[in-house]
Amino acid sequence: MKKIIVLTAIIMLVASFVGATPIESINANYLLGIFTPTGGTYGLGALNVNDTAQIVVEDIYNVQTTHPAKAFTLNVSLYQDNSVGVIADGLFTNGTLTINSLLSADILSLQLTELYNNSGILAGIGTLQVTGGSLAADFGALGEIVQITFSVTPSSINDFSQSFSGISNITLTPVPEPVTIMLLGLGGLVALRKRN
Repeated sequence: MKKIIVLTAIIMLVASFVGATPIESINANYLLGIFTPTGGTYGLGALNVNDTAQIVVEDIYNVQTTHPAKAFTLNVSLYQDNSVGVIADGLFTNGTLTINSLLSADILSLQLTELYNNSGILAGIGTLQVTGGSLAADFGALGEIVQITFSVTPSSINDFSQSFSGISNITLTPVPEPVTIMLLGLGGLVALRKRN
């Protein structure tokens, strides 16, 4: 009887995912971004990426869907300038991200660091919480900015006390939800039980 109950629960959970194709990543390239310093202890500046770009959505089966010419907006505030010497490093928080009607999210954190002195390249990672959009159900509630790179002008920035502009490439990936992890774990338990 217990086996039947467990199997029924697993089937119901799996059935809830039928029809949905989970997203592996969302990519946008060649986005224009501008950082404007504002001074003060908090809110030391704002990074704004407001551009139109081709959006490439890849699902877990490596199938890519291209959405041409979609408005991409990322606005986030510099919380702390952690620059050391001549290497720019900043923590951004309290932001939003919108990809047309496809996805909207609150940016919880974004860390940007200069790769090396005078490289003109900032790279970073971050976390976000999805708030809506047509891709929200397939993306999930939480995500990561696993890649954000800026090729900046001027290339000799030392910290976030000066303005700069840059061309950015951004990749977003979902964070697996507890239900997905549980399903994978249950599948492993069932396989192990059958083997024994």
